[in-house]
Amino acid sequence: MMLERRELGTSGVELPVIGFGCGPNARLMVGDDEDLRLETVKLAIESGITYFDTAYAYGWGASETN
Repeated sequence: MMLERRELGTSGVELPVIGFGCGPNARLMVGDDEDLRLETVKLAIESGITYFDTAYAYGWGASETN
């Protein structure tokens, strides 16, 4: 499945219209359930999501590491 993509400003970079938020509020990317995390990210990629919004502040590096 391919999601619609749009250009980011005038950068020439195209991103899918849906991104995956990796912030700590849902605990998925900073928690301990690795099986759930891997299955969820796999499903996101299979659905056409290629933009994962993460930052060091999301779990003090845990989100980026995971």
